[in-house]
Amino acid sequence: DKLTVTLDGKTVLTQGGEYNGSLSHSLGSGSHTLLVKYAKDSSDDEGGDFGEFSNIVVEDVIASGTCGDNLNWRLYHTGLLKITGTGEMTNYALSSSQKAPWDSYKDSVKSVNIEDGVTTVGSYAFYQHIALTNIEFPKSIVSIGAYAFCGCTGLTEIVIPNSVTEIGNGAFNGCTSLASITLPESLTTIGGQAFYDCTSLKSVYCKPTTPPSGGRTAEKPYYADRLGCLRSDLADFVDRWTCKL
Repeated sequence: DKLTVTLDGKTVLTQGGEYNGSLSHSLGSGSHTLLVKYAKDSSDDEGGDFGEFSNIVVEDVIASGTCGDNLNWRLYHTGLLKITGTGEMTNYALSSSQKAPWDSYKDSVKSVNIEDGVTTVGSYAFYQHIALTNIEFPKSIVSIGAYAFCGCTGLTEIVIPNSVTEIGNGAFNGCTSLASITLPESLTTIGGQAFYDCTSLKSVYCKPTTPPSGGRTAEKPYYADRLGCLRSDLADFVDRWTCKL
């Protein structure tokens, strides 16, 4: 038996016998031609007696790589960045050598889908991804790192799943279009200025019965400091915990 896969006239796989796997191949924009040929006689390059094949999926991937010991990422031409695998995401930083591996494509990232099994969002992972408008968190996430979504000015709403226990410093700092946030019952710690400079913030839905810890100074109301840009109309958050502005 012989399996041959040709993409745009170029052979990308030749396999004898049964094949059960996937192929990753970068594609440019526009139309593409995929030819899958399965001949029972391996000497018959033209085919003839073909077997059956199914579940063929062609994914239009711009770039891909790893972002943790057991995590992989793929960026599609649609603007979707998908993260799959199990365990923690790598923590990143602002220096050029420590930025997230998809940072050079950040103007193309419109949505992020983090699949079940991923347990953390790394620090600075999506720092200033201004084209990002949608995030899908799995129920496996327990921590969102420092400045992970800082400066994501396209985000308008965030619903954090009831598995997250910690939101790091400045995690959503400068998300100026963010109008609504929902904080889960599982949340125990909010880092400094996690939602600072969220100037469009109108609704804060907080499900914990006990306010998360993380106070910094006695001079400023704790929750106003953490959640709401130090605006005076958030000061009553200290007393009410759940509020709608």
